[in-house]
Amino acid sequence: MKLRLTLIILLTCTTLAPTINAQRASKTSTDPLSQFSFLLGKWKAVGAIRSVVESWSRDSSGVLRGISVVVQGTDTTVSDVKRIEVDSAGVFFITDAKRNKTEFKFKLDHNDSTGACFVNPKLDFPNKFCYQPAGKDSLYFWMEGPGKGVIQRQGYRFGRVK
Repeated sequence: MKLRLTLIILLTCTTLAPTINAQRASKTSTDPLSQFSFLLGKWKAVGAIRSVVESWSRDSSGVLRGISVVVQGTDTTVSDVKRIEVDSAGVFFITDAKRNKTEFKFKLDHNDSTGACFVNPKLDFPNKFCYQPAGKDSLYFWMEGPGKGVIQRQGYRFGRVK
């Protein structure tokens, strides 16, 4: 009896495992923004002169939405509003920096162990935005692009705010 029950359980698990794995793979492949879930939450980078707080959430349509706030002394300024979304041409990081009069769109270049990087080669500095998870509660962000004859880079190390 025990052997029969064990065989039934084993057969059931062996039969269902491929189905469960296929469902997981299907969900991941149909949701290209799930690869950026490491951004979700509130992050803070503290510098000598100012702090940057960045918050990311996912709206009901699935778009990832972020906002960056700069705190310098007693002044708090919204630096930029951003989002990561998918359209027919790919995955895009879109930023609406308050100092600009328009949104800028950066296409996903790669997302691997070196980070998720979005580029727009038509722009000067910055023409590349990258986010790299550095453990569960750390994140490195950098932007780069041409300026004064060389590639310039500006980055922040963020810690998760709990």
